[in-house]
Amino acid sequence: MTAGFVSWLQGGGLITTESLCFLPHNKTLLQSFAGQTVDTAPKFPRLHAFLDQGRQEIEAVTHSIRAACIAAPARSLANLKNS
Repeated sequence: MTAGFVSWLQGGGLITTESLCFLPHNKTLLQSFAGQTVDTAPKFPRLHAFLDQGRQEIEAVTHSIRAACIAAPARSLANLKNS
């Protein structure tokens, strides 16, 4: 099982994000990054890890972030196996 699937089973939800970042070589241009993953509200650890990676590896300066999350109902592996 993938980490995203396990997170979804534990109550995580689908999060869609768009972040605008200034380009490292030209601070007047913005680049848009969009993506989807399963993450856990309200702390969103996977989203924070993605943003931290961008700051460290490509020296991106974040301009803005838009996010939408659809929470999945809490469920467990045991309940799914018994269905």
